Amino acid sequence: MKSGKTNSLIKSPEDYCDFLYYINDPKLWEMEWHNCRINEIWFMNHWLYIENRDTRKTQLFSLNAIQKKYYAEHTNLDIILKARKMGISTFVSGRFFHKVCFIENMKAFIIAHESTSSEEIFKTIRMFYDLLPPQLRPVEKFNSKRELELVKSPYGHRLNSKYAILTAGAKSAGRGVDADYLHMSEYSSYSNVNEISTAIGQALTRDATVSIESTAKGLNSFYDEYKKAKDNESNYKPFFFSWFDDPEYKREIPEGIKLKLSDKLKKLQKDFNLTDEQIYWYQQKSKEPGMSIYMPQEYPSTDNEAFLMSDDCIFDTDKLIDWNNKAEKYKPIHKLYGGDLLIYNVPKKKIKEGESKPKYIIGADTATGEGNDYSTFFIMDIETREQVASYKGKKSIEEFKKLVYRFALMYNNAKIAPERNFLGYAVIDYLRKKIKYPYIYRYKDPIEKAGKGYKYGFDTNSKTRPILIADMLEALENDLVLIKDNRIISEMKTFVKKESGKIEHQDGCNDDLLFSLMISIYVANREIKLAVA
Repeated sequence: MKSGKTNSLIKSPEDYCDFLYYINDPKLWEMEWHNCRINEIWFMNHWLYIENRDTRKTQLFSLNAIQKKYYAEHTNLDIILKARKMGISTFVSGRFFHKVCFIENMKAFIIAHESTSSEEIFKTIRMFYDLLPPQLRPVEKFNSKRELELVKSPYGHRLNSKYAILTAGAKSAGRGVDADYLHMSEYSSYSNVNEISTAIGQALTRDATVSIESTAKGLNSFYDEYKKAKDNESNYKPFFFSWFDDPEYKREIPEGIKLKLSDKLKKLQKDFNLTDEQIYWYQQKSKEPGMSIYMPQEYPSTDNEAFLMSDDCIFDTDKLIDWNNKAEKYKPIHKLYGGDLLIYNVPKKKIKEGESKPKYIIGADTATGEGNDYSTFFIMDIETREQVASYKGKKSIEEFKKLVYRFALMYNNAKIAPERNFLGYAVIDYLRKKIKYPYIYRYKDPIEKAGKGYKYGFDTNSKTRPILIADMLEALENDLVLIKDNRIISEMKTFVKKESGKIEHQDGCNDDLLFSLMISIYVANREIKLAVA
């Protein structure tokens, strides 16, 4: 057959495969093996089969728009935040499968969040292998539900390669492996991230390729790792794929149906220049059972929105998105102590002589600095309710109390409202008795006798805690404060009502900086006489 005639007949990968099967020339097959070895995308598009996500029928692996975009920009260390069913996991599996089929001594591993998901993912790997033509299929040594070990190529080239799946929940996950390629799937659902990270850190080869991919699931370790990558604080490159990046996520509007959109959907369509078919798909998807509140998590429009979903968060999701977007626009003019202390504004003018009323309020929460417990303070302009600085770190109590005092002086003798917890007394005593600082929040204790009825610092108790929360809800609803530190909004996202009825941070999270903010709002909202020690 002449080459011109052949080219005119081959119009698709399927035609090409049929042509090779029809000619069945051993030399052509060996040439094809070499071609596949040097071109992973050719190999995937022409010889790997997958299950179609909609029809459930087997088809050739034809890269979709998201997979093409990711491949064009990928690196050896990637962390990928994505909407549902975009094919990233399948694509990474296909790339790594290519490596173990053609490169000697390659070890590839997938870590999934649970056993069922592990086996489901590995079905894709086994389909890749089982449906390869014999002329391209490596000789296997071992093939099970969780591991594929390859001995040599069909043409006798030594491989000694392996592709295996691990489960995040298993105690031994990541231990004893030697990984050249690692695929961490649905990372946000891992139950023992610290153990796995420690084990994997020891298991990776020097030039290993790692792909971490997941949909969001609140503010957990995946959020932390993604944010580090986004802030250039890690070696990973961040990727985000929104639902509308996938051209398949659209739906034709039925004839005779007039598109009616809420104000929220109108804004979404305008902000991202979405077609009517795209916004109609989103609207209809959100009407599916249980999806209305989970759309930001499962099908996010922005990476910030993706992490907002916490099942029982007491704060309005839409308002948090708005505050988060506003905060993104502000960058601190100074970052101190490794980024623990952020300064956004310095005092515009010094306090006037004889003027005693502070212009700023500092809410402070003292902690040991151990574990997941942070010492924090929040500084706000009392008049404009604008954040000017904030601290969240693990300094010793001795260091923290001096830091609070130093910043009170910097902000023109700011009023300080330290929380009156066990550790907070150290800050209060330091300010009152040693420094004799005059501007400390105090309140009248009706139980105490006349003349001795003031207590210093803020007492968070069963009576004041609901008021703090109510003030915060009002501030959010009516935009009464300007927050510039996204760490605060992150804590708000995980401030939830638990089954017991108590409102506090999610397990594994914290609310220290949020309480410093709430104390500042409480004090600013109420005219309390200043204490002169």
